Amino acid sequence: MVPRKARQSLAERLREVSPTLFENLVYDLLVRKGFKNPVWRTPGADGGRDIEGDFAQTDFSGTIRLERWYVQCKRYSTSIDWPRLHASLAYAINHDADYLLVCTTTTLSPRCRDEVSKHDSRRQRPFVRLWEKTDLDRLLAHDTLLLSKYGLAEVSPGQKRDPTELLWLVSKAAQAAYGYSDLPGGNRSVAEFAAAIAELATAVAVESLNVATQTVRPDRDVYDWARIDMRPGFVGWSPTVLRPLLATIRFMTREASLTITPVFVDNLEVGISITPLGQLPMSPTFEAALNTIALVGNVEWSVNGATIELRPRPTLE
Repeated sequence: MVPRKARQSLAERLREVSPTLFENLVYDLLVRKGFKNPVWRTPGADGGRDIEGDFAQTDFSGTIRLERWYVQCKRYSTSIDWPRLHASLAYAINHDADYLLVCTTTTLSPRCRDEVSKHDSRRQRPFVRLWEKTDLDRLLAHDTLLLSKYGLAEVSPGQKRDPTELLWLVSKAAQAAYGYSDLPGGNRSVAEFAAAIAELATAVAVESLNVATQTVRPDRDVYDWARIDMRPGFVGWSPTVLRPLLATIRFMTREASLTITPVFVDNLEVGISITPLGQLPMSPTFEAALNTIALVGNVEWSVNGATIELRPRPTLE
């Protein structure tokens, strides 16, 4: 008998997952398509969480312009009508977005599609863009890491996570460690980077990675070069995920130490802030490394000046 998941489209499988899992998947997909500094908004009236972020556009002169995007996740089984989308559009207007992206497991109703066309024809911000069910099928079809992370791949039991991208990082880290080994005094930061990435890749490969809330002990789980001002500290972090993030940032920035402080929202600790870092090396390699670790560890990261903020994302339900 053909497995049930194999008979369904990806969009049909997504309609069966929890709203939180769907929003996490959209978040990861956005980052893999070039989204910068994505952040979660507070839950809306329907209990859903919205995503905001930037997309960089480069013109012929080489000038980079950041577009502000507001993203709504609609995990529905019926088509989206105009009143629902109009409410999202009004919210995006209030937040001064350039674009509203609606990600849905279904389609727009005929009237809603007509209204969207009228809105965009007036050339008024924000413009409306869509990821409908066929778009999600296309975008996810060959992304083995996302498919395995969210249980959407047609795999046998025991093959829920694909460590390929992490193994690529391990290879790069090992090559860097080898290159630095001949330098006078060696380089501990690259060794820590390689070891932390290898630990994470191993946890994924043997399915022992747990990104749920754990107790992080700074004296045992965090590096001695980390200047920590955390009270109570590291709420919601897994040591296996935290270490490669910190080691990657230190290695890529060439900083002797990192200062780590908590981030609070409404008196609740929601993440950590690492500052000051001087000039951040926002190279494709640095971004790719952080994006891969963040995807596997279910973490969001953003940059504000010389500060990097890291937040554990909602758990996958």
